[in-house]
Amino acid sequence: MKWLMIRVLFTCLVFTTSSVAANNSIIEAFTVKPGLCIVEKGQACRQSFIFYWRLSNAYPACIYQGNSLRPLICVEAKKEMEKELYIALNLSDTFTLKVAQKQQSQQIHVRELGKDVRQARRHLWSVF
Repeated sequence: MKWLMIRVLFTCLVFTTSSVAANNSIIEAFTVKPGLCIVEKGQACRQSFIFYWRLSNAYPACIYQGNSLRPLICVEAKKEMEKELYIALNLSDTFTLKVAQKQQSQQIHVRELGKDVRQARRHLWSVF
């Protein structure tokens, strides 16, 4: 069971949420890694997330969590940036990159581990 949990967590660390702007000429790319956090039931997701963005030119940029009016972080004018932030999430949440009156959002999904699905789907006649 423990190795299954480690395997699932490792797989989720590789999972990436990314977005490439088609009509947004300022924000060329915005990604959040990992895009999925798996936790034990009733626990919060506490881990580091890597925020990466690439802009068409150097602009000041800010990242906001959910509907908050206060930014998590703001950086001075840079064309490309990668920033690691330690965040605690109880539920899935959206993070928004705002640059020069343009914005783009990414979501981090929080999933709780439940009982093993394979055990629930086992047939009564199954030996294994």
